[in-house]
Amino acid sequence: ASPVKPRSDKPIASGESAELLSEGQKVRVALDNPKNYTDNKQLAGRFRTTDLRWDDTVRTIKQVVITAGQPPLYLLNGNSGKYKIEPVGYTRNQLQIVDSKEKY
Repeated sequence: ASPVKPRSDKPIASGESAELLSEGQKVRVALDNPKNYTDNKQLAGRFRTTDLRWDDTVRTIKQVVITAGQPPLYLLNGNSGKYKIEPVGYTRNQLQIVDSKEKY
């Protein structure tokens, strides 16, 4: 058996995900399933060109979690716990930055 490589003591990130987002920044979350553009209904199967790929709800980054050997995770506003943070961490690739000029 080959030796096991030790886990890195640094976070794993490259390219766009290496640029950390900041707390308080407005983002949208990638959808797991496509939504129809005309009626906003969830669709089965793969994403098509005209399907919505991002949730239209604008969320706020409440906390950035940096752990050795893992990609940075972003915790968003939600309804759970004392601090009202959603108990799900998202990677940079799962988030779309909302332009500060955009009206929502």
